[in-house]
Amino acid sequence: MFASIRDFWLKDITPEKRVKFFCGALLVGLVVALAVCTVNLFLHREYYPYVTFLFDPRYRFNDFYETIKIARGEQSGNYFPFFVWALQGLKYLPEKVSLYAMLAGGTALYFALARCAFSFLKQKWTAPLIFTLCSFPLLLALDRANTELLLFAVCSAFLLCYKAKRFWLATLLLAVGINMKLYPAVFLVLFMADKRYKELAGTVLFTGALLALGWWGSGFQGFAGFEGFNMRHQLLPLGLEFSHSFFNLIRVPVFLLTQIQGAPESWEALMIFSRNTMPFYMFFALGIFSLICAYIIFMNRSFVRAALLLALSEVFLPFVSHDYTLIQLALPVLLLLKDPREKTDNLTVFVLALLFMPMNLPSHCFFASYFDLVLNLGSFLRPLIGVVLIVHLMKDFSFSRLLQGIKKYYGPKEK
Repeated sequence: MFASIRDFWLKDITPEKRVKFFCGALLVGLVVALAVCTVNLFLHREYYPYVTFLFDPRYRFNDFYETIKIARGEQSGNYFPFFVWALQGLKYLPEKVSLYAMLAGGTALYFALARCAFSFLKQKWTAPLIFTLCSFPLLLALDRANTELLLFAVCSAFLLCYKAKRFWLATLLLAVGINMKLYPAVFLVLFMADKRYKELAGTVLFTGALLALGWWGSGFQGFAGFEGFNMRHQLLPLGLEFSHSFFNLIRVPVFLLTQIQGAPESWEALMIFSRNTMPFYMFFALGIFSLICAYIIFMNRSFVRAALLLALSEVFLPFVSHDYTLIQLALPVLLLLKDPREKTDNLTVFVLALLFMPMNLPSHCFFASYFDLVLNLGSFLRPLIGVVLIVHLMKDFSFSRLLQGIKKYYGPKEK
C-alpha cells in the first residue's frame, strides 16, 4: 500500500493532467477556506481576522494609497530612487483611475499568461479562470493594491524575453526590476549559468545607470527615505504578519512556546529574539542560496526549473517576505505545467498548488503596540512547504555531480 501511494505521488504526469490536478486543487483549497470563514462567522461573530483570509478590510488598497503619499513626498518609504522617481506620474492622475488601472492591468496580465500557457487544452477558458480567480497571491495583491503587481509584470516580461533569447531586452527589464525591489537580482544567476557574461555586465551597468538617473530625478534625496522609514517601522514584527519567510520556521515556534508558558509581553520577547537572530539567519539564507546557485549553474540544464528555484529563493529567503510576493511564482509555475519536456510528478504539482491556496486561517490576533499582529497557519506552513519543494526539485543533487559540473563548466568547450 505504501509503495502504491509513493508511486502515485512520484509518477510523472502529462501537461494536461498537471493543469487539471493543479487547478482542481486550487478550487478545492478556495472552497475549504471559504467554508472555514463561514464557520468562524458563526463561532466568533467577528469580521477580522477570523472570517477572512485577506487583510483587514478597513485598510483595503492601503498599500496603494501609501505609495501615492511616497510619490507626493508626504512620507518616506523603502523604494529605490528610480522607482520613486518613476512613481511621480501618479500624483498627476486621479487616485481612483490609477488604482483601478493597476488592479485591472495586473488581473488581465495574470489571466493572459494563464490563457497562453493553457492554450493546448481543449477547454480554453476554464483552467485560466480557475488559476486567476482562485490564486491567493493574486487575491491578496489586489486586496492590498500593492506595487508587487507592477514588479510581477516586469519580472514576467524579463523571463519571457530571456526564454525567447532576446537577452539584451531581458537585461534592461531585469535592471528595471532590481531598481524597483532588490530581490529580482537573483535572476542574474541565469546569465551565469548560460555563460552570458556580456549580458550579466550589461545588467549591472543598466542597473547602476537607472539608479543614478532616479537619484538625480529625485533631487538626490532618493535614499533619505530609508532612514525615516526604518525609524517609523522599528516596532513592526519584521514581517511576521502575512509572511512566509524561512525565518518564520524559527520564530513561530518561539512565539507559540512563549504563549504556552504564559510569558508576559511575548510579542516584545519575540521582537528581541528576531532582531538578535536575524544576522545569523541571513548567513544561513546566503548559504542556502549559494547551494541553489551552484545547482543551477553547474548541474541544472532546464531553464524552467532554474527560473522556479530562483523565484522560490526570492520569495522565501528574505527575512521579511509578505504573502503577495508569492505572485512571482506564477509564471515559472505556468511554464512548468505546460512544458512536456519537464518531468513533473504529482507531488510537485500538489505542493505548488498548496502555495497558491489560502492558508491564513485560523488566525490568532492580539493587540501589540499600536497595531494588531495576526499569526496564521500560513506563517509556518508555507515556508515548510517551500523547504519540501526546493529539496524535491533538487533531489538529484550530489557533491560528486557538482564537482563534475564545475569541471565541465570551466573546462574546454565541447565541439
